[in-house]
Amino acid sequence: MKPSPLPPNDALRGALNRAIGRLQAGDTAAAESILSAIVRAHPRHGNALHLMAVLRSIEKRHEEALRFVERAIQSSGLTEMLALTRLQTLYALGRHDEVLRCARELIEAHPGQSKALVFEAGALLALGRAQEALPGIERALRLDGRCGEAWLLKASALVALHRHEQAVTCFTKALEHGAAPVETLRKRADCCFTLGRYEEVVADCGRILELDPQDGYAPMFRGCAFFKLSRPTEAIADLNVAVERCPDRAKTLRNRGSIYWAMRDFERACADFQHAWALDPEQEYLRGIVLNLQMTLCDWSEFEARKQEIEAAVEAGKPACSPFFSLFLSGSAAWQRKVAEAYVARTFPQSTPPLRCSSASGGRIRIGYYSPDFHDHPVSQLMAELFERHDRQQFEIFAFHLDASQDDRYTERIAGAVEHWIPAAALPNGELVRRSRALGIDIAVDLTGHTQNSRSALFAQRVAPVQINYLGHPGTMGAPFVDYLIADPVLIPEAMQAHYTEKILYLPECFQVNDATAPVAPPAEGRSGEGLPEEAMVYCCFNNPAKILPEVFACWMRILARVPASVLWLYAPGETVRKNLRQQAARCGIDGSRLIFAGKKPIEAHRTRLQLADLFLDTLPFNAGATASATLFAELPLVTCPGETFAGRMGASLLHAIRLPELIVDSLADYEEKAVTLGCDRALRQALREKLQQNRASTPLFDTPRFVRDLEAAYRAAVARARTGLPPDHIRPCSTESMVAMSTRPFAP
Repeated sequence: MKPSPLPPNDALRGALNRAIGRLQAGDTAAAESILSAIVRAHPRHGNALHLMAVLRSIEKRHEEALRFVERAIQSSGLTEMLALTRLQTLYALGRHDEVLRCARELIEAHPGQSKALVFEAGALLALGRAQEALPGIERALRLDGRCGEAWLLKASALVALHRHEQAVTCFTKALEHGAAPVETLRKRADCCFTLGRYEEVVADCGRILELDPQDGYAPMFRGCAFFKLSRPTEAIADLNVAVERCPDRAKTLRNRGSIYWAMRDFERACADFQHAWALDPEQEYLRGIVLNLQMTLCDWSEFEARKQEIEAAVEAGKPACSPFFSLFLSGSAAWQRKVAEAYVARTFPQSTPPLRCSSASGGRIRIGYYSPDFHDHPVSQLMAELFERHDRQQFEIFAFHLDASQDDRYTERIAGAVEHWIPAAALPNGELVRRSRALGIDIAVDLTGHTQNSRSALFAQRVAPVQINYLGHPGTMGAPFVDYLIADPVLIPEAMQAHYTEKILYLPECFQVNDATAPVAPPAEGRSGEGLPEEAMVYCCFNNPAKILPEVFACWMRILARVPASVLWLYAPGETVRKNLRQQAARCGIDGSRLIFAGKKPIEAHRTRLQLADLFLDTLPFNAGATASATLFAELPLVTCPGETFAGRMGASLLHAIRLPELIVDSLADYEEKAVTLGCDRALRQALREKLQQNRASTPLFDTPRFVRDLEAAYRAAVARARTGLPPDHIRPCSTESMVAMSTRPFAP
């Protein structure tokens, strides 16, 4: 039974009006004084109780506000306005299930109540039910198209559904219709960053700082955008400000650390990431990043403990390790797949189903290569000749250039070799997907995978009917939207196929392309120029220092101990790496002076200096890839110990293709014995060099025309399956002539 209203009273009405006036003027203290007096005199006065609830909401004392709402409902009954205030209060308290129930009651009683629809949609969004939220938001906008909050909610729902381009439009509408400008600009900037629209991020952050010069988020976003625009000085300046101001200091430190890392300032990067981890140890992938940087600095003081923590976290389903870092950390193919699949499921929860091929037959096959590394980078160093040798009668080649910040001679060479050079660094993902589809790309080759500057979102949205992972990420992508991984029988034996989400597109000899037109390195002038002793046995490893694990380094130290007058020549960028490695050597009983360090050099000069060494010692579980090719091209023998992963079998694949199986060993103990034997036998080393010199010109590894024919046959086989409506399947190695014919048959062991 509805309570009877209190009798009207002119003095009471006047007091209420004064309270409302004080609230509107922002004088909450005066409003509270008036309303408290009314409530003391009339404890059941519904309007006064309602206004007290509004006052407490303004003061963000939401629990008290809810109690006043409930008293007002008991006194006056559930009016539309009280129901709306209750909704707002419950929403502010985060009691989203109750919001859904109360919003549904209000909407059923008052179908035109657009604000109730907005609160209902907001609760659904907060509960992770973005798809369910959209219909209610659309209905609210049909009732009131000028509601900024509804436009803001719609934008947020679209972001949650990875529809970022549509979200940007809705954020703009929200601003036009009065949504909170700083919050909306901040969210639009974040969305534009995801889309790669960095100039717009800079503009939005500038507007935020005009509205609120002390805002902490704007310099963080803008600093990251400046870095993407190749403006590192401005980037670091903004991030320095953000570290002091931004409420989310852990995220800000993480962003600054990422910029330092990209600038190869590993010490500062590691310090920032460690600080971020101390502030928020549950940040996604952060513990893996910290260990990765420690490994890059060859700081193994916490290695075993941190590795075990990461493995336990991954087993518990936590995002502790990125797919690319998993290649450094573990030799387990099953574990690497688990990490990659978990990452993709979290990062790309929705992906587009496979596209249909445009035609059943006929016409040249259109191949699109997508990469941010079309510059002086290992991917381009290896692939440059491939682009020049593609059969233009059968294939139409497109290169999508995803990062123009480092253009150089390799960029110019590749741009001149392909038929269609498409600058795409500034193109948002959605636009690039539409353009790729409009061009009729048959096969999209992702040359980046999960490595730096990845644009995997393109492939999640499907740019082509056949999508291939090649070269950049030496392992499984763990992604349902990647159809094939290019490999060879040594790299991925049939028994290991289950550890890859892709079907294997096998090449007969070797997965890795090489540029056989690269100039032959001139004879090295002497060792002294590189700081090497002239008569010593020189072992070397020019792999990324992060690939050096303590167990392998200890093995190297045992080799030095067993081979008199030997030294180890290592790539070590920075004094911290060198200091740490010397200390590790001393702990193993080896004088640190027997470690000789080298920095980065252009590829031609690097091939030249490699001739000064006697034997290259590969790392495991992550082998040399492009570095191994340069080593063998320079006619320097390489010893490797294959594991069970793609990254751990690259050395064996290359040695198999150049017909030097005697340099492939079965265990770390055999690796040590092989290195010691070769270190003590100059004649044996010389015989290996002579064999390598002969094989370089006669075996498949550096026979680029042969590689291109094999790759093109594999491409034709993959497209043949797609054009006949068959799903991807393993395509076995065989002759170029028969590969297409067998592509429609099942792959059987």
